[in-house]
Amino acid sequence: MLPLKQSMNRWSLIALILLLPLSLLAQSASKENRVLPLGSILRIPVRTKSTLFIENKKVLKVIDKGASIELIAKSEGSSQANFGDGLRQYHILTPSTYKFWQDLTLSVRQMRGLTCGIENGRPILNGRLLRLQDWQKVNTLAKAHNQPYVMRAVPDPVIEQDVTGIVKTLLLSAGLNPSDKLGAFEYPRTDSKDVSEYLSRRGLVAAGPPLKSEKALPVQVKVLVAELNKEISHRLGFQTPTSYQAKVAPTAAFNQDLFLTFDALEKQGQGRSLARPVLMTNSGQSAQFLVGGEIGIRTRGFGSNGVLWKKYGIQLDIQPLVKQSNQVELKIKAELSSLDMANSIDDIPAIKTNLVSSHFDITSGKTVVLSGLIQSTEGVSNDGLAGLRRIPILGRLFESESYRNNQTELVVFVQPTILKDLQGPEKDKLPDANQLRPSKYLQ
Repeated sequence: MLPLKQSMNRWSLIALILLLPLSLLAQSASKENRVLPLGSILRIPVRTKSTLFIENKKVLKVIDKGASIELIAKSEGSSQANFGDGLRQYHILTPSTYKFWQDLTLSVRQMRGLTCGIENGRPILNGRLLRLQDWQKVNTLAKAHNQPYVMRAVPDPVIEQDVTGIVKTLLLSAGLNPSDKLGAFEYPRTDSKDVSEYLSRRGLVAAGPPLKSEKALPVQVKVLVAELNKEISHRLGFQTPTSYQAKVAPTAAFNQDLFLTFDALEKQGQGRSLARPVLMTNSGQSAQFLVGGEIGIRTRGFGSNGVLWKKYGIQLDIQPLVKQSNQVELKIKAELSSLDMANSIDDIPAIKTNLVSSHFDITSGKTVVLSGLIQSTEGVSNDGLAGLRRIPILGRLFESESYRNNQTELVVFVQPTILKDLQGPEKDKLPDANQLRPSKYLQ
């Protein structure tokens, strides 16, 4: 029989051996990830003197319930936390992503070599991809849920060549060039959201150097408001419309230097320039030009009076967007607002407005011609356009005998040019900053 002291040591050793796997299991559990859907509430029992820790309180919210706490999944994201049961990583997903993660986890359990986790809010597959059909099953599941995932598993050498071929086909179908410098399930970075979504639902992830942010190209927009002889207008290919019309100038001369071309017509007595502003904007931004004025309308409120200014005349909103191969996507909104004295209230004229818009894909330097702006305002005679007559620029048009005799028409030319395309003398003639800043209305 062993002495009591030796017997105690023996039982302590046995107890230590029995408890060792449990401690290792607890240590493993302390590092376990927990995935919760957004808005869910988890009740966790805690010891009285437990020290609570939350890394990111924007993601997790805790409500003390005494012997337990309520953990609320407050917003998307990840956070470490310790509620007395060890340090854990919590991942909060949207309900749709969470449902996809659940189904994916169940499916991956049947796939030898793969494990499922979470990375940056997306399900991620690690381990080794042993069979192509496993990847196909995951892709089918991702398509059904319309969710992206990340494939980080290493292809088995037996299927590695097949994986490379499939990825190459996917990249080519998305308009990207495959690269040997990228990993098995990686694609070169692109600024196309559609391409990124297409590839991410097949487990591919963007890699390589970050895209360089290119500064938006400046665009010069020449605008010419002119009175043009209808006969010469027909000869130049501009048919007199009965309503608003916008078209690309069919004559090559107007697609070169717009102002010089019209100067020649003006010298021949075939037209008259009413305004010719040069506007400057960046690709994707709007440039505005108003051939008109503003009328003050008195407003009355409780204890205060004011004046509300309303614009009237012809207002152009021009938005050029530089595309590839020297192309410009041009959006033009033209608004004609005239004072309607017949419907005035308390001697305050009503404002009749007609808004039209056009869209063109043209080469830089081409000219778009707008005509029929005034005729497109139905039921308004020259007398009805009395408000427009008082505008210095359009007033000159209405004073024209040729216009009153229907021998001329109002035409607006718009010519966008990407500044990098300007060469030689034309580039030297660029207006300075003060000229490029359009006023509220032209005097």
